[in-house]
Amino acid sequence: MSLTTFTWEPNYTYTLINKHRVLTSEMDNGEKKWYYKGNRPRKWKLTFTRSYTEINEIYDFWNDCKGPFEAFYITLPNGVTGADETITAHFVGEEIEVGFQGEHVGTISLTIEEEL
Repeated sequence: MSLTTFTWEPNYTYTLINKHRVLTSEMDNGEKKWYYKGNRPRKWKLTFTRSYTEINEIYDFWNDCKGPFEAFYITLPNGVTGADETITAHFVGEEIEVGFQGEHVGTISLTIEEEL
């Protein structure tokens, strides 16, 4: 199966969430040890403020992926390295919220998670 590509650029401001898996153990003598278990997938919180038409296109893309079920490609502007970065990702969560502002503008917020 070929992956589809998410082509809409988010608002200029977005949030990157990055974590590492670290296990901490405390010994009987009070000494602590840390064990590195690897990277966790990065997550991005993206917001889109667009026309109703574009908001509906993003909403349809989310539905076509069955929410978090199917992976897709997305190019994130100014990735961690300072350059555009294309990743394979999934949507996070099983629901989506779409807001409408006035007669012609809508907002949609999504969280995506990279596939490691």
